[in-house]
Amino acid sequence: LSGEDPGELPVRNVALYPVRAIRRKNIGEAILLSRFFAGAERLTVTLPPNSPADMKSYENWKSFARDEHLDMEFGAGLKSGFQNLVRSSKFVITTSISEGFGFSFLEFWTARKMLWGRGLPDISRDFEKSGLQLDHLYSRLRVPVTWIGKRRLLEKWGTCLSAICRKFEFFISESEIEASFEKAFSDETVDFGLLDETLQKEVLSRIVADRRDKKTLAGLNPFLSDFGVSAREHMIIEANRRAVLKNYSRNACRRRLRDIYARVVEAPVRHRIDKKVLLQLHLNLENFSLLKWGDYGL
Repeated sequence: LSGEDPGELPVRNVALYPVRAIRRKNIGEAILLSRFFAGAERLTVTLPPNSPADMKSYENWKSFARDEHLDMEFGAGLKSGFQNLVRSSKFVITTSISEGFGFSFLEFWTARKMLWGRGLPDISRDFEKSGLQLDHLYSRLRVPVTWIGKRRLLEKWGTCLSAICRKFEFFISESEIEASFEKAFSDETVDFGLLDETLQKEVLSRIVADRRDKKTLAGLNPFLSDFGVSAREHMIIEANRRAVLKNYSRNACRRRLRDIYARVVEAPVRHRIDKKVLLQLHLNLENFSLLKWGDYGL
């Protein structure tokens, strides 16, 4: 993205979410953010999923946006090239709840585009050590538990968690589930990214229909009040662009990989994986997401 002059294309009033819209990309949260864009930017999602397991969720989000008369675009990448979409956008967003490497935190600074949205500390921690400034990203979007119902949320949460544990032959007691639930939601709020699509749509319908609920949500999440605006934008973009080009260029990644390969060749590698320990690390009960772990529509 850094090889061309970003001034070649006129900038449109678009907030671009450049992803295949699979479930873990958390499309509902992108729609929620669009209700708070300070410049009334149009949310644009680039590509549909290419996996049957994610297609029903995607099509239902399209139907939801149409039914709620939300001005947004799906599938823009089917009509326009990726670089053109990025360069003509006002800014880029991410709401993903799970990533591997985390390219979304790196790529768009090289096109001099500001990235807004959800940060993933486990992913971006190394990037910040390399000099990227990502403290303007949020890690939690609080929703009142009363909007959903605590008992209802516990039932969904517990049913999904128990089903996952059965699949992996991992035992967890009902008392452990309830204790984890109480700890996770002790402040009477739930992270929007932990909700499944059904519950997310209920929250979205509330803030679309009632300005008071929208104001309540902004009160719980102050970053929503001026979302997409920062007096430090130019400074952040330039600092992050330099950090990415220095630490994550092709040459830098090549050198890093060659160093890793050399160390593996020179020293014998032995490992033993404890599957239960591995599952425990993934099943963080205080951050257990119905969107990530649950089947669609259940």
